[in-house]
Amino acid sequence: MVTPIIKQPGLNPSVPFSYRPIANVTFTSKIIEKLIASQLLDYLNMNNLLLPCQSGLRKGHSTLYLLLRLLSDIYDAMDRSEVTLLALFDVSAAFDSVDHDILL
Repeated sequence: MVTPIIKQPGLNPSVPFSYRPIANVTFTSKIIEKLIASQLLDYLNMNNLLLPCQSGLRKGHSTLYLLLRLLSDIYDAMDRSEVTLLALFDVSAAFDSVDHDILL
């Protein structure tokens, strides 16, 4: 169950973006979720199913490491006089813009 809580006092309560979703998950559900996530991550690591550039949810792979690797790749391409393009997509609110009836 998710409870919407207003982000800050003074925000317009009629605007959906004024709210932050708060998940009301039981303690048992949280433990089961962590166990499943741990087993899934172990399986993915043992079978080399994660790409080397995958940083999310991996120990020892911070966003800083990924940023340094990206900069290194850009500088290497510049040294070789190659054209380098970088496309960034902000998907932080992508789920909010999807028709939820289609997903379900």
